[in-house]
Amino acid sequence: MKTRFQLGDGTFEGKRLVSRKNLMERHSGQIVIPRTDEEQMFAEYCMGWRISDYRGRPLVSHSGSVQGFHAYLALLPKDKLGIVVLSNLGGSWMPEAAAQSIADLLLGSPKKDWNGQEARKEENAEAAPAARGGA
Repeated sequence: MKTRFQLGDGTFEGKRLVSRKNLMERHSGQIVIPRTDEEQMFAEYCMGWRISDYRGRPLVSHSGSVQGFHAYLALLPKDKLGIVVLSNLGGSWMPEAAAQSIADLLLGSPKKDWNGQEARKEENAEAAPAARGGA
């Protein structure tokens, strides 16, 4: 339900829940943030969402983790495509890689090693404290 609503115009099953303007404001960049993919052109924080680009398309996403579980929601609004990945791998980039691989398949995009790219992010994140002299 949430995915279909977020891809829509503020209505769900014919009932207006929020104005289109207010829904779109939630998906509008508010603060520029670091890019997480070397191919991304931009990344911004919205109202609880992250907006960036995926292969030249706007990508609106949200993720969260708790005690070993991770959820990732990716919206490609121009394609009316929403992908939800739920996993029992807390602290892992795997759900993002899975969502990007699924998007590639559904949109007919060239295959890319998203798992390898996300694994490099994890390796870099683990190495960062040591590089700063931390544990």
